[in-house]
Amino acid sequence: MRSDALPRIAGILAAMLVLPWAGAQSTSVTLSSSPNPVILGQPLTLTAVVPIPGASGTVTFFDSTTILGIRTVSAGQAALTTTLLPAGSRSLRAFYSGDATHAGGTSSVVNETVATAAANGFGPPMLYSVVQPNVLAVADLNGDGNADLIAANSTQNSVNILLGNGDGTFRPPATYAAGQGVSSIAIGDFNGDGKADLAVTNAYGGASGGSVTVLLGNGDGTFQTAVSYPSGSDCTSIVAGDFNGDGKTDLAVVNTYEETISVFLGNGDGTFQRRVNYVTGPTPVALAAVRPAPLTTPSRAGTSSNNPTIAVK
Repeated sequence: MRSDALPRIAGILAAMLVLPWAGAQSTSVTLSSSPNPVILGQPLTLTAVVPIPGASGTVTFFDSTTILGIRTVSAGQAALTTTLLPAGSRSLRAFYSGDATHAGGTSSVVNETVATAAANGFGPPMLYSVVQPNVLAVADLNGDGNADLIAANSTQNSVNILLGNGDGTFRPPATYAAGQGVSSIAIGDFNGDGKADLAVTNAYGGASGGSVTVLLGNGDGTFQTAVSYPSGSDCTSIVAGDFNGDGKTDLAVVNTYEETISVFLGNGDGTFQRRVNYVTGPTPVALAAVRPAPLTTPSRAGTSSNNPTIAVK
């Protein structure tokens, strides 16, 4: 990639980061975790307090830039119990979406230690019937606090969902059709209902060579019929974030052969606008959203200052 490519992309994307409702004071959010430290694989409860009477909206919980889950504010707080944290020192935070009258806000970082219990190696492997998976992701897809698996494969052009039982085992896979040459997965809330949705890149088969397939979640681990959007040639990586500051989830895709990134602005209802392309250097292969905005419904009173940028490799 040319040395001047990233500054040019950063400048273009910085111009996109519009801050609506400028001047509104953000809402104070307090995050706590229990227990701390926690043993790897044991339940950890995160509690976000929004000290505003009558506040509604949602809270998105993060481990660094990884979304752990989204919960609705009730009686001034939202709580999430999860077993998804990897071992080591974790940086946890919570983002309050705001509502029609209250601004959004982000908590301070809570440092959580996830310790490993003494063990003598691993147990025997357990095999699950998924045809030639080439992409794997982990998330809680049905809100039960257990880790679920998303395994996609480019041979059968599909996405397989294996819901976790919470004890290291998984249910038989459910299969959903995607496009041709599935190459990466992004997880977020694309329609603001607090349920996990999926977006996958398909390296080829679209009108312009590639496509993005969106599967909206029902909240119980099942998904609606896939909808696809044309992308560029050989699209190999995808990230989700709020790239224009309107509180709606957008998608960004890297197109290796075309040497561009495509940005799909979200409409907030699970649909996306036509792509807008930005030129990169030669042969981009991956991208990441730095400090991605939480994937929640937009606040009408304010917005977080944690706006995302995109790094391209």
